Amino acid sequence: MDTSRNRPRTDDERRLRPGRCCTGPSWNAVVSRSGTVILTTPGPTRAAADGQDAYRVAAVHPGLRTVQWPPAQLDALTRATAALCRAHRWGPDVITGPAVERLGLPLHGLRARVERLLTVPPGHPAPPPEREPYPGPDWFRAYPNSPVVAAMGRRLAEEGMADYPPGPQWAPADRHAYARWQQRQGLTGPAADGWPDPTTWDALNIPTTC
Repeated sequence: MDTSRNRPRTDDERRLRPGRCCTGPSWNAVVSRSGTVILTTPGPTRAAADGQDAYRVAAVHPGLRTVQWPPAQLDALTRATAALCRAHRWGPDVITGPAVERLGLPLHGLRARVERLLTVPPGHPAPPPEREPYPGPDWFRAYPNSPVVAAMGRRLAEEGMADYPPGPQWAPADRHAYARWQQRQGLTGPAADGWPDPTTWDALNIPTTC
């Protein structure tokens, strides 16, 4: 995490402006697409609704669901968020971020990645997840464009549920394939509607995407 204010600015930093940061115009740190973390405000930017301190970490993003999150940026965002949680003895459940959800980054997955970092001492690498965490029901209904969707599609194809080239954009073909997977798992009627649920998601054993 680079806190120097005297070094030359990178191209990512020169392009930073509020309209390109998914969490809004007030933040404590900004994470560039290359994974550089720029600290801007040391204290809480505003009080939360319950009166407790609130901190904001912004991530530079063009604002389109079709644009992927670079692994270096996702790793830096996770580590910056985990550092705040560790400093204040918070758990990952305090993390919110409707903007990143709309841009294809599952909040549930971000919380799971932060939780893994909080289980190891600072400075030690967290063990990589073996399976992709369930992103939550609302995430799919936003029709995300994400490597998580592509990984799911590959697993559905391996199980004989999908006969289309897996891609990152959630589409009706994904939902139809997932409905067939739900039926294989014994679900029927409205329970097999093609919207992923936590039980059948875990049964699909989707490898982690980062």
